[in-house]
Amino acid sequence: MAKIFGLFTTVAAIIIALLSIAFLDFQVHSFSLLFVIPVGSLALGALASFGYFRWLIKQGYKPSGRNYLFGLLLAIITMFGIEYGEYMITYVSPDQEINYRFEGKHIGQYSLDDSGEPVTFLNYYSYKLDNNSMTFSVRGNRSNGVTVDTSREMSVVSVIIQGLGYIIGSLACGATIGDSKAHCQSCKRAYLKEHHLFEVDKEDYESVLVDLNKMISDDNVFGFSDRIHKQKELNTKVTANTKYDLKIGQCPKCQEGYLIERYYEAKKGKSYEEDTAQRKVTHLSRGIVADALKTIGEA
Repeated sequence: MAKIFGLFTTVAAIIIALLSIAFLDFQVHSFSLLFVIPVGSLALGALASFGYFRWLIKQGYKPSGRNYLFGLLLAIITMFGIEYGEYMITYVSPDQEINYRFEGKHIGQYSLDDSGEPVTFLNYYSYKLDNNSMTFSVRGNRSNGVTVDTSREMSVVSVIIQGLGYIIGSLACGATIGDSKAHCQSCKRAYLKEHHLFEVDKEDYESVLVDLNKMISDDNVFGFSDRIHKQKELNTKVTANTKYDLKIGQCPKCQEGYLIERYYEAKKGKSYEEDTAQRKVTHLSRGIVADALKTIGEA
């Protein structure tokens, strides 16, 4: 399933790049900042692998080397898909103008120079390298950009930089998307799959945690679940500027469980932002985890 989501966002990245060529006459994948930062390919590479890594992490899995290898494959597919897709949408209009909106005849029906050799993807791409241009911006604003013609050597360097952009964007997506997730402290191989318990404000937090920690230290399975049930029955909506969100986290690899305490502070617009420095993770016995999940209906 993760690979299906990954292929879906990869196709989305390719389509976005081709639409920008067709309707904006702008190659977003070749857009660079400060001449060497491939902003366009970085963004497209990240989008390509987003679905894959997002699904993995949502299911509680920490990306492994094999997962990053698949992310690398998605980056390569994206790069090839955009280049081949551009060839497929390149047409020559009746007035001999190149366009990318299927007007006229496909460029494959023409020959390159006087050789009589049809324009295939390979020689089209080679021709592009010899007659390429790049768009640069020093302010991250397309309207302030400049487009320059390049030599074949510069074009090859540009392609290499773009390729690195796709790869770095894809792998960085997997590395950063799970920053908010808690890791399993036992096997250290997975993110915890989290199950919401309840929220409490700062005033009630201390008393609630005193009770829960007592149950944890005594391995009081039913006492822990009963305390959760009572707190959930209160159904108190937290409106304070600070709040604690308590969850049960379970590792999908080794099945070990934890009590996760997340501390949030209200920001502008009344949205809450977690202070990760105050996050606490406490190991729970398997008996407590199993009964607690049953109590909240997620066993």
